[in-house]
Amino acid sequence: MEIVVRIASDEVPVDLASLRSWLIEEDDLRGRVQVVPTAPEPGKLGGLSDALVIAVGTGGVATVAIQAIANTVIAWLRLRTGEVTVTVDRADGSSMTYHATNVRDLALQEADATAQALARELSADTDEQQ
Repeated sequence: MEIVVRIASDEVPVDLASLRSWLIEEDDLRGRVQVVPTAPEPGKLGGLSDALVIAVGTGGVATVAIQAIANTVIAWLRLRTGEVTVTVDRADGSSMTYHATNVRDLALQEADATAQALARELSADTDEQQ
């Protein structure tokens, strides 16, 4: 199973690289995070990606990877100072969207609860596939 994480911001390439760095620092995600290639616009040499794809696997491995994704995305968003939106897409096409302005002022317990809720939403897809 794969999860796609998309970013919308004024500095998508910088923010995408930053989030990717955070994700690959997690032992459970190392080697699983790839930048999604995008087709170039007509007349352009290359496209700018706004998404990462993360291979999470199945079973217990998926559960651990999903928790790492949720914790990392919420922690990363809490430290953003600009307008950043992260959308996490499940394999079944449903998605969850988080805005830095809504996450940055969360107390630690609230941020943890938000990460747990994201992990539950992402895990629902793996539960259905088993």
